[in-house]
Amino acid sequence: MFARVRITLTLVLVVIFVLLYAATSTSVYALMRTETLREINAEIKMQANAILPVARRILLQENGLHTISILQTFDHLQTQGKFYFSLRNAQGMLLATNQPMVAKYLWQPSISKRTHKNWRTVHLTFHHLVVRMVTIPIYHPHTLQYAGELQLGEHMNGELAAIHRLQSILLEVGLLGLIGAMIAGFYVSGVALRPIRRSWQRQQQFVADASHELRTPLAVIQSNLDVVLGHAKESVEDNFEWLNHVKSESRRLSRLVTDLLTLAKADSNQQLIQMNPIDWIAVNRRAFESLMLFGEAKGLRMNFHIIDKSTTSTSVETNANDESTFIVVGDEDRLYQLAFILLDNAITYTYEGEINVQLRMGKNHHVILDVTDTGIGIKKEHQKHIFDRFFKGDHNRTSSGAGLGLAIALWIVESHHGKMEVESTVGKGTTFRIILPASSKAHA
Repeated sequence: MFARVRITLTLVLVVIFVLLYAATSTSVYALMRTETLREINAEIKMQANAILPVARRILLQENGLHTISILQTFDHLQTQGKFYFSLRNAQGMLLATNQPMVAKYLWQPSISKRTHKNWRTVHLTFHHLVVRMVTIPIYHPHTLQYAGELQLGEHMNGELAAIHRLQSILLEVGLLGLIGAMIAGFYVSGVALRPIRRSWQRQQQFVADASHELRTPLAVIQSNLDVVLGHAKESVEDNFEWLNHVKSESRRLSRLVTDLLTLAKADSNQQLIQMNPIDWIAVNRRAFESLMLFGEAKGLRMNFHIIDKSTTSTSVETNANDESTFIVVGDEDRLYQLAFILLDNAITYTYEGEINVQLRMGKNHHVILDVTDTGIGIKKEHQKHIFDRFFKGDHNRTSSGAGLGLAIALWIVESHHGKMEVESTVGKGTTFRIILPASSKAHA
């Protein structure tokens, strides 16, 4: 699918390049050609302004001018070279010209006796010439009778050759640009689709994992209810075991759906974080007290420490004066959820030893939370994946969790502009470190 989309994007980019380049190059070519013709026309007009008075005198036979004097007059005006001229009377007889062969091919009786100037570009195939010319009718000043016409032209082979070279250059650059656009378009489309491909793959994996996780509790609920329905004549007390399983799986299913909804809102930027000054010690103490009984029930030692600037280590009974330096700006419910997830994981994967929750001030006005256990630890190759959704890693770390807790925890930390680190040794334990910016009120 992505290969087809990449090819489509490449073609779209190439088409855009072709259209833009075609419009640009056509405009450049048309502008150069128009400017060239304008300059040539201006040069011809300058010659016409100098020659017209003499041409009128010749056609009106003033002073008895003859052919030799006509040529001498035009020679004196320096109309030889790339400029062409011819003068004809009312009968079409050629009176004077500097290029007889050209005059023979350029004269067209059909355009004689016109009342206005006629501009045209003529290609003389036999002479390999391109002439830009104008035909100017001349009339008697008193009788307004047609007296003849003056043709003036300029050879524009050099100018056309330059324009054709420009055209060739534009075509060559266009072909090279087309090849470059195809290569660049293929590369750029690949880069543009890379995050989309990763997101698509994560979404596919997320859907597959979510379906699997949802299927398990639903299957357990259905099988236990089938057992209860099979014992329809028995009392609720007799079916207590099966109904208890249903209740347990229902709670698990509810937690799973809640976690999925949280991550879905986080992905779509719909999850709002209410930022307020929060007592970070009070939040962690509340989570600690909520789970302390579960840890002690497993025979674990539960420790809560606060290290203030005075480096005094205290227990859960820390006085309120120390708490003023541990103020963070954030969402109290989400920060409580963060502390609860970390402490719950520590208790779940620790079978003997102790759990230590430590709060301390760090550098650059940051507060640091360390949750350390003496549990089974995390393999090094798994540590970079533990924040992936539904990742459970080590098969020894089996629990009823769906593998979403740490993904939610990381999202909460990043939403509060913090950082999460993990240190773990298999068989010795794990430390999760949360670094959050302290509120400015804590430093006042």
